Amino acid sequence: MSHRLSVVLRVTALALCCGLTSSCLMRNVDKDPKPPVALPDEFGEGGDDVDPGPWWTSFNDEELDALVLQALDKNLMLRQSWARLEQAKAMERAAASGLFPQIGTNLSAARSMSAPREFSLMGQQQTIPGVESNTFSASVPVSYELDVWGKVRAGMLAAEQDVIAFRADLESAAMTVAANVTERWFDVIEQRAMRRLVVEQLAVNKTSLELVELRFGEGDAGLSDIYQQRQQIQILEAQLTLVLGQEQVADQQLALLLGGTPKRFVQAGRFTLPDPPPLPKRGVPASLLERRPDLRSAKARVVAADYRIAQAIAARLPSFTLSGSLGFSATDLGKFFESFVWSIMGSVTGVIWDGGRIGAEIDRSEAVLDERLAAYGQTLLTALVEVESSLALERLQGDRIRILELQVATARRTLQSARRRFGAGIGSYIAVLTALRSLQAAEQTLLTSKRRLLSQRVQLYRALGSRWTVELEQPGDDEDEAS
Repeated sequence: MSHRLSVVLRVTALALCCGLTSSCLMRNVDKDPKPPVALPDEFGEGGDDVDPGPWWTSFNDEELDALVLQALDKNLMLRQSWARLEQAKAMERAAASGLFPQIGTNLSAARSMSAPREFSLMGQQQTIPGVESNTFSASVPVSYELDVWGKVRAGMLAAEQDVIAFRADLESAAMTVAANVTERWFDVIEQRAMRRLVVEQLAVNKTSLELVELRFGEGDAGLSDIYQQRQQIQILEAQLTLVLGQEQVADQQLALLLGGTPKRFVQAGRFTLPDPPPLPKRGVPASLLERRPDLRSAKARVVAADYRIAQAIAARLPSFTLSGSLGFSATDLGKFFESFVWSIMGSVTGVIWDGGRIGAEIDRSEAVLDERLAAYGQTLLTALVEVESSLALERLQGDRIRILELQVATARRTLQSARRRFGAGIGSYIAVLTALRSLQAAEQTLLTSKRRLLSQRVQLYRALGSRWTVELEQPGDDEDEAS
């Protein structure tokens, strides 16, 4: 019995080695596909190639750093991306299982009784009574399809590229979360700064109203001047309610990104936007292929589609299967382990005609590859446009801020001149009110523009990409952390 068992094991091992070593893909898959778009040598703005890393730290604010890290750990949209990555890994393991034999088990015990048999012998009716019998069996069936044409291996390699793509998608989501947290943090501070500015402007207008009412009592101002000044105060009061509402909305949106219930996450004393850090190094366009996870994802999906063409081609070729069984079978349980049985069988199956189904699948897989290549090129073009647009918009926004700062300074001087003329009785209050409105509008526009400049910087960081996301680790469950 031991000799027979060793023979069976040697035959099975030989078949397994043949299947694992003889498989070859039925297509030359390009593992490093080039995007169908010509890359420029450099960006329009030029610059060295330096990865910005965790770019939010360049704002040098511990509160912002803590909020981004909290979002990377708690954000529920990001956790969905982690779950999708785990699904892809499970699919990869399932695809790789075809490279190994499928081993099962079969245990059975049966008792049966045959029906009595009646026959006639020399005119006499004879009866053979039924026979009771037992059957006991235990076997380990083994089946293995030799991956001669690489169908299983192509599917496994395609699933491996899917995992790479889902990981890159997760990193893209992490970049988006970090950018959105930073943007909402800026929003909260902007609305607080706007609130303080409007309150200061209200105080100035109320003081001006008292002055106009005093001058009206002296006969040096008209009733229309009082009404216009009151109207300006009402405009600012209405604006203040809007600013308060926008501040609350920004707080709630920030809480949503942080995976928590609405509350204030920004310190109450924050009223000043940070200054933008030095402009990051842009590098060369080719660096985007590695630094931007959306491009790495698109590339991996191109390779996966190429492998699936090889898998579809292999499906039209014959398949070779080895199957066998080892076990025991007996009618007497006491002699069960003395009755060793085994079997081994090889089979070849193939498709003669299927109405064009497999050919259609090959055509579909090739069309999917064309789609993925086009998507890769589109993603690259989008990335290039985003970088160039962000660079141009930030430069223009900086120019706009410098002009607005001059405008605010000019408006202040205009207001001072109008007040002096009105105080000297040689100017109307309309000129004062117009100058005051112009100054306050310019101050608000300057604040909004500074906030927009910070947004342009965040968009530039996103467009340039970074490799900091490759170090992300899956966060633990909240219940585990609490315990």
